[in-house]
Amino acid sequence: MTRQPAPLDIPIRPSRRLRALCLIVHVAAALLVGWLALRWPLTLLLLPLIALSLRHEWWRLSLRRNDAVVHLRGPVDEARWRLTRRDGSVTDATLAPTSVCLPWLVLLHFRHRRWRLPVPVPLVSDSVDGEMFRRLRVVLRTRG
Repeated sequence: MTRQPAPLDIPIRPSRRLRALCLIVHVAAALLVGWLALRWPLTLLLLPLIALSLRHEWWRLSLRRNDAVVHLRGPVDEARWRLTRRDGSVTDATLAPTSVCLPWLVLLHFRHRRWRLPVPVPLVSDSVDGEMFRRLRVVLRTRG
C-alpha cells in the first residue's frame, strides 16, 4: 500500500511578475493601436478599452477581489482541492485536466458543479513559497 503525501497548504500572494507581464501586454497593445494609425474614432474607442482591461486585470492579479483565491489546500482526496477566497468562503473543487504545469508557471483550473466556467488560479514562482511551488509541480506531474 502506497502512502499518500500530506496535502499541500499553499498561501497565495500577489505576483509581481504576472502584473509586470500584464502591464507589458497592455502597453504593447496601446502602442500597436497608435502604430496602426487607425481612424481617430476607432483609436478613441480602443485606447480606453485597453486601459479598462488593464485596470481590471491589475485588480484581479492583485488578489483584491472578494472572489480571489488566496489559499489552496490539496489534494484533499483523489482530485478535490479546498479553495479559500478573500472573503473567507471555502469551497471544495475538482482540479480540471486543462491545468498547465510549466517550470515557471502553474495554471490551475478548478471546477465545481455550481460554477458554469472553470476558475483559473495562476501561480508563478514569486506568488508562492519556492519549496511549495516545487512540491505543487511534483504533485501535478505525478498525478498526470
